[in-house]
Amino acid sequence: MFSGRPLHLDGPLLIALVFLSALGLVVIFSASGENWDVMLKQGARLGVSVVAMLILAQVSPETFRRLSPHLFVIGLIALLGVLVIGVSAKGAQRWLDLGVVRFQPSELMKLAVPMAVAWLLTRGRMPPSFSMVMAALMVTLIPAGLVVIQPDLGTAIMLIVSGMIVVFLAGIRWHHIMMLLAALAALAPFLW
Repeated sequence: MFSGRPLHLDGPLLIALVFLSALGLVVIFSASGENWDVMLKQGARLGVSVVAMLILAQVSPETFRRLSPHLFVIGLIALLGVLVIGVSAKGAQRWLDLGVVRFQPSELMKLAVPMAVAWLLTRGRMPPSFSMVMAALMVTLIPAGLVVIQPDLGTAIMLIVSGMIVVFLAGIRWHHIMMLLAALAALAPFLW
């Protein structure tokens, strides 16, 4: 499960993350009217996030690959659960109440969709065939459609873009890109 290498981290990426996080804390401090409580709470959240990042950085890519379809299915079930037993807040039904904590399945899908698309595409030849591109499009559009229903158009667009970036990075052929854009343009009025 773990990579076996002690503290497997990408140095330049870590430096960029530390810089952006520090800048974010400064901006929050300034925007809050120099309120130390707000900045300290955000700093505590940042600390928890750094610990989670350090732990997840040790997990091998093979483990993530194996878990991708399972994570996607769990996220899809959770999105369906939002429609049935979701909690409404500020005019949107996006949350699942797990008793101790409220959970937003669309956040899980921000990770699960690109991972599931990558998992799917690695099961075929590269560059992906048109049928694999269509399968990847379905893996992307089904959760995006469930998120639009909540309604959360911004997250739905993010899911579509993240899934399609994976397809693009897999080396999709240009005529497939044109066909995909035509299909998305045809679907656009229904998504709106």
